[in-house]
Amino acid sequence: MAWLLALLLALLSVARADDAMRWRTGELSDSGETYWWRPGLYSDDPEISLHEPDDIWKYAETEAGTPYIWRTKESGKPEVQIWRRGTLDSGALYWWRTLNGVLQEVRLSDPYALVGSNDDGGDTPATLATRRSKDEL
Repeated sequence: MAWLLALLLALLSVARADDAMRWRTGELSDSGETYWWRPGLYSDDPEISLHEPDDIWKYAETEAGTPYIWRTKESGKPEVQIWRRGTLDSGALYWWRTLNGVLQEVRLSDPYALVGSNDDGGDTPATLATRRSKDEL
């Protein structure tokens, strides 16, 4: 049982690192154009792009309406993640995903929030989908 707890804690720490490195958007004050930024991996300076980065998480839905996120990996191939949501005994929400029937990751934060958005608290397609799926519980 202790190994399961250690595995879950390791998976949660990976999820936090991915959240910290996600792309965010902002608006240039003089032109109003959108730019993308994320914290620097090897420096204190943020990484900034004036064009949508290839590796930014994007939101989509299957024909059946199941939400998923995807991005293009460095290899040029897509990475797709379909998350399922559960509720702990405490009432707190968690998200989990599998690959070929094997648990890959568990999170206490909404993975659909990884979709690029500005930091003004506005809704993205992902937050709208998550809110909709919460209503379906």
